[in-house]
Amino acid sequence: MRETPKYVLIANRLRQEIAEGTYTPGDQLPQEMAIANDFNVSRITVRNALQQLENDGLIYRIQGAGTFVKDSEANSASQLDYDDFEIIDFDRDQVKLLDFRVAKPTKDLQDSLELTKFDLCYQIKRAIYYHDDLIGIQKLAMPVKVVQGLGMDALTQSIYPILENDQDFNISSAEREYTLVDANEELAKDLSCSIHDKLLMVEQKSYLATQQIFEYAQTYFKTAGFSIKRILRYKPTKANN
Repeated sequence: MRETPKYVLIANRLRQEIAEGTYTPGDQLPQEMAIANDFNVSRITVRNALQQLENDGLIYRIQGAGTFVKDSEANSASQLDYDDFEIIDFDRDQVKLLDFRVAKPTKDLQDSLELTKFDLCYQIKRAIYYHDDLIGIQKLAMPVKVVQGLGMDALTQSIYPILENDQDFNISSAEREYTLVDANEELAKDLSCSIHDKLLMVEQKSYLATQQIFEYAQTYFKTAGFSIKRILRYKPTKANN
């Protein structure tokens, strides 16, 4: 009878420990060398075992940080609704691309996207129209080292399905904050409004399952004469009996 490969035995042991709660979502697994020493195998064997678990969606790896247990329920694709991530209602509104460039991040973008001054990021500006009325301006920034090969043709529609399908992103969560702000000179020009007019600013950071931030967005809506309406639909996690 053929002997079970060692990497399969290691993968099965770690899979069992994850199932039993020895390692819970977010926990870091031991380093490769520690696992290799425990099982008296090479690091290559350990890497093959971890690759199996990663293929099964049980773990994720962050270069330079280690290997972590994935929250498979929270990151299940069946629970992800991109409409919840979108600030723009693409079913209702039209979007026009105003600016698209690759540049070094400002200090604010360095802080927001966790970048250094030597990194590059996509910097995008889009206008939002309801029928023929300009109602908002959106500024997007995404790190080039995370989002690769982004084309202009993708920027007049929702980028989330494109990132998931074309770049195999596992999009997990977002933080969103609403603030009432005064229009500055640039926004007043972009929105054809007066300086100090009140604008609704929606600020959002979006994350992958690895907790890597891949998007920072600031969206400004006129508050005079326009309203924002969203239709929210509850999606049950369990089938009705």
